[in-house]
Amino acid sequence: REESLKSAPSVKKCSELCSKEQVWEQLTPCERAAMGHVDSVAQANQVAALPALGARVKTVGFEANDLDACLAYIRDDAPILVHFNARTLNHPCKDPWCRSQFETGTSIGTFGHTIR
Repeated sequence: REESLKSAPSVKKCSELCSKEQVWEQLTPCERAAMGHVDSVAQANQVAALPALGARVKTVGFEANDLDACLAYIRDDAPILVHFNARTLNHPCKDPWCRSQFETGTSIGTFGHTIR
């Protein structure tokens, strides 16, 4: 994890939107391993959650293809919002990478994993 955090700023910035493959090529072996782990856990969680989610979607009048379209939108196109306040507004000027509260050691909410 430390190696990954230290190497993140060395990743080249793209003047235009980068493809997933372009970003992947710039990662260190440690970062690739971490991303691979997160991806495998996410896939397993999705497979486990899909039956209950599919059943819920049908109870509110939608079909499986509606769920597929919604998940594809979330995965591929949904905008990501990052909230700033007066205290955190200048952080992107100092560090261009969007970091989690666990990386920065700052939080407006809580660090508690059990509450989250």
